[in-house]
Amino acid sequence: MNAIRNYFRRKRYMRRNRTTPMWGGGFLSDNMEKALDTFLNKEERKSSRRLRMLRNDMIDSYIDYGVIPMEYFLMGFEGLDHDARSRFLCNQHKDRLMIGKIGMDTYNKELRDKYAFYTRYSDLFKRDVCKIESQEDKGAFVSLCSKHSKIIAKPLNGMCGTGCRIIGTEDAEDIFDGLLAEGNWIIEELICQNEDMAQWNTSSVNTVRIPSFYNSKGFHIFKPFFRTGRKGAVVDNAAQGGLFAMIDEKSGVLRTDGMTEYGKTFEKHPDSGLKYKGWQIPAWNDLLKMAQEAHERLKHHPYIGWDFAYSDKGWVLIEGDWGQFLNEFCDKEGIKKEFEMLIEA
Repeated sequence: MNAIRNYFRRKRYMRRNRTTPMWGGGFLSDNMEKALDTFLNKEERKSSRRLRMLRNDMIDSYIDYGVIPMEYFLMGFEGLDHDARSRFLCNQHKDRLMIGKIGMDTYNKELRDKYAFYTRYSDLFKRDVCKIESQEDKGAFVSLCSKHSKIIAKPLNGMCGTGCRIIGTEDAEDIFDGLLAEGNWIIEELICQNEDMAQWNTSSVNTVRIPSFYNSKGFHIFKPFFRTGRKGAVVDNAAQGGLFAMIDEKSGVLRTDGMTEYGKTFEKHPDSGLKYKGWQIPAWNDLLKMAQEAHERLKHHPYIGWDFAYSDKGWVLIEGDWGQFLNEFCDKEGIKKEFEMLIEA
């Protein structure tokens, strides 16, 4: 009885006090208003009754399912019953499962630290990489710049493509000093993507996310998706305005339209005009082999989301992380049960 009483007390408190800090950062009230601004039009926002019901339901969904307000709309929670909502895997639940499995320290050392990740997988990167953490790294940076007219700089522990920039390599020492003053970076030779991928968007490297599991039954891929950037964008991340579409695991053919992180769908890429459904990812079987090879080096990680690009050197590795399951937003098919079974197998 006490547990039930406390549960309803918590709901009443959060409905009254929406400045509650949220998992993932920020406050509940701010996250709710951002989601409402994103997904409701001006006419929908005029209904105070609906807004009140939505805010209360978002609070209940956060307490009951761990779903943050943006996920609430992207998963289509409005109008779903308990059984349907229970099928979805929110980022919070996924991360807690993974932290319980391998620990946050292991994650930070092996996946979050981009340079440590590179040193383990340099043969699959197939490009020059260095880091900027102290003045001792200047020599390696200047040497890399001497071989390439442009480079890409990424925050060393960054996420979702935030802060990435392409830089010319003239005056390398001055560039190094400026970057070091801003923080720590990983510096990479630019990927020259294959023309098949470049036709989608030339300003970004368009990539494939391969979520994979390694358990007692071996290697498994799980609901991969294709990501494309927008005209002028440096990265293809959905969080930076990119689009994503689901891939058929066996054939490598796109099986959905493109979608933005804010729920807008496109039959064709809004800039290049290429149609999503039915497009074949090149050299699909080669990519699956590379993903398996990569995961075999970190078998103690039951789940990793791998990002790959198709370059003039064939498939190359970008990074590995726990990654958000954007596929749930795209096809509205909950994967919680399947994810838990694969993690525990």
